[in-house]
Amino acid sequence: MPFGGTLSAPRRALVAVNDALRMELYPWGIHVALIEGGSISTRAVDKLEAAAEATIEELPAAGRARYADSYGTAVAHALARTRVGSPPELVADAIFCALTEPTPKTRYPVGADARRAEGDGKTRPVHHAAKAR
Repeated sequence: MPFGGTLSAPRRALVAVNDALRMELYPWGIHVALIEGGSISTRAVDKLEAAAEATIEELPAAGRARYADSYGTAVAHALARTRVGSPPELVADAIFCALTEPTPKTRYPVGADARRAEGDGKTRPVHHAAKAR
């Protein structure tokens, strides 16, 4: 995702921490689930729009010439996706399911455009050694 490294990197790290915790806590019957949000329509989109405009304005002339169009296009796509995103209640429903199911799923994709956060679409299995209680 262009200009999305500061969002993508922490999401990938969260997947890794989630997988490690899931495997480490399994022997004690503690389930760890990841709520993977897609585009969720909230008022934060208005803040993103204002912040993006301010960012472009604060760039020096050379920076604006180099990045304004591509950054503006990336932000416009993100804004459009978020504005038609799923309602936040879907996130609450997924959290409720994860907390109340006897055996929660490993991943709960939330939103119409949610996808696997780890990038390759594969769910990592619990290591067999961890299953020995």
